[in-house]
Amino acid sequence: MICLKEYWPLLAVAAWFGYKWWAARRVKAMLPRLLAQGAT
Repeated sequence: MICLKEYWPLLAVAAWFGYKWWAARRVKAMLPRLLAQGAT
């Protein structure tokens, strides 16, 4: 088993990128509805 002490920075960066990707995908899916509601 890999040692988390060595890999936690990589896991943190991967989790951050994953979250950003997921949030961007969610916003992109909501964009037409937000524009329809008059958001700028």
